Amino acid sequence: MSGARAKLRHVAEIILTVITVVCAILLASSVVFYAFNCFMRYVVRNPLPWPEEYCIYIVVLMVYVITCRMEFFEEELCIGIIDPLIKKSKIVRNVLFILHGLLTIFIMYQMYKIGTDVVAQQSRYGIVSPVMRIPMGIYFGLVNASFVLVIVFWVINLLTKDYNQVEEVKE
Repeated sequence: MSGARAKLRHVAEIILTVITVVCAILLASSVVFYAFNCFMRYVVRNPLPWPEEYCIYIVVLMVYVITCRMEFFEEELCIGIIDPLIKKSKIVRNVLFILHGLLTIFIMYQMYKIGTDVVAQQSRYGIVSPVMRIPMGIYFGLVNASFVLVIVFWVINLLTKDYNQVEEVKE
């Protein structure tokens, strides 16, 4: 792999590490707030409504945001029916990798276009969450940004992958 491609891949990996840390912090905060609210509900008998809403929105957002990392490192959930059949064919594996990337980019772009309409609608009508009053236009904008992150990291992945490398197929 050339120096520029290796450097770009390294920068992408650093950014993905930061995204992973941010998602871990969001998940940890959600666990802490949910545990706190369980204490408030069952011990104090006075639950708070905002931790429930916070946990729902944060966990959903975290799932969307971490998708770019899972796609970049091929950690997404899948059923590899044809993997054993193609593990010896580098050409077929590379073609499937490229097709996977292009299909994912296409789907994420379509979701982004739909998401843009949703964000505009939420912002136009000033929709806010029921308890914390979070502007849903901003929330859905963050979800929409996660689609862009997947596209960006797939483009980087397609440009920086070492297609000559012999890979072990996970079974």
